[in-house]
Amino acid sequence: SPTNPTMSGFAVVRDSLQNRGSAFTNEERKKLRVTGLVPPRVFTLEEQLARTRAQFDALQAPIDKYKYLMDLQDVNETLFYRFVMDNVTEMMPFIYAPTVGEGC
Repeated sequence: SPTNPTMSGFAVVRDSLQNRGSAFTNEERKKLRVTGLVPPRVFTLEEQLARTRAQFDALQAPIDKYKYLMDLQDVNETLFYRFVMDNVTEMMPFIYAPTVGEGC
C-alpha cells in the first residue's frame, strides 16, 4: 500500500515511490482512486517481475538495458528495486559505471 495516505488519483500514479502499477489490489485502486489509471488486471509483484525480466532480456545493447532500468525506476521504484535486488550481480554493470557513463 502506498506510504502517503493523502495522495490519490494521478498523484499516486505519477509518484514513482507510490505507484505500484498493476500490483494495486482492487480495494487499493478504489481507495486511491486509480481505477482506470492503471492496467485493468491486477498482477502480483512476482508476475510483474517475470514480465520485467522478459522485457529486460529482450534488449541487446547495454545502454538500452540501462535506459530500461532508469525508466522503470522513474515509474515504479518498488518494482525497480526488487528487480535489481533479486539480480544484483547481473544488474550492477547496467546501473553502475561504465554503462552509466555511456548514458550520460
